[in-house]
Amino acid sequence: MGSEGPETEGHHFVAEADAVCEQCGTVNPEGTLLCKACGNNLREQFERRVAEGRAGGTFEAPSRSKAALKGLLTAFGILLIIWVALNVEDIPRWLIGAGDATTDPVKAMWQGSQSGIFDQLSSKLGQMNFSDADIELAESTANLSEDYTGYYILKQDLGFGANVVGKAYVVEQSQLLYFVAELQQGVEVRGTANVEHGNRPTARHSASIKLSNGDYLAAFGFASKQEDGTMKCYGQSQADDKTRSVVAYRIPQE
Repeated sequence: MGSEGPETEGHHFVAEADAVCEQCGTVNPEGTLLCKACGNNLREQFERRVAEGRAGGTFEAPSRSKAALKGLLTAFGILLIIWVALNVEDIPRWLIGAGDATTDPVKAMWQGSQSGIFDQLSSKLGQMNFSDADIELAESTANLSEDYTGYYILKQDLGFGANVVGKAYVVEQSQLLYFVAELQQGVEVRGTANVEHGNRPTARHSASIKLSNGDYLAAFGFASKQEDGTMKCYGQSQADDKTRSVVAYRIPQE
């Protein structure tokens, strides 16, 4: 977490994150959550820099030789992506396990071989209708539980009195989280997240958004446990470079 909360633009929320990636030297658009070139978490990088007392400084640019080498590696990576696109039928389906070769990865959690898992989660979530009393109880009993499995209410990241914007269901299996979320205007999010260092579930290239008009968007992001017992969730989609955030309150288990 940074020393200040995310800046707001209307109802869009921009998380504090570095623009220049320390790992590969790429200059990313403002508000980018993960480096577009190598996937480095730019928010975690920002937090480490602040913790080390370098908040007021700037990154030391990589040496020319090092930058050149990383530039070549980036170029190789781009060529590899092109090769993968041309030979997708021969590539293991890494997104959510062994999927169908003909399935668009962005749609895999709705149409791939493991779509049944997410369909079950979505069905269970759809059957849950949370009352105002449920929401108040979730807010008043928030706690820093070590596990993640459960139902969640999602609210705007606007502090006290924020509106509910959706609900989510999470199931944890062997350090991997399977999740579905229903948001306003018929938007659904599905994906998996790894529980990485610092107890911060991260979804890299393993989440997708389905819009009400049937379009799909690739998405990525992470969640961070807060001292008040809530989970603050940050995410971006391929639609733009804006980072949006919500606060998740887990519904107490009976």
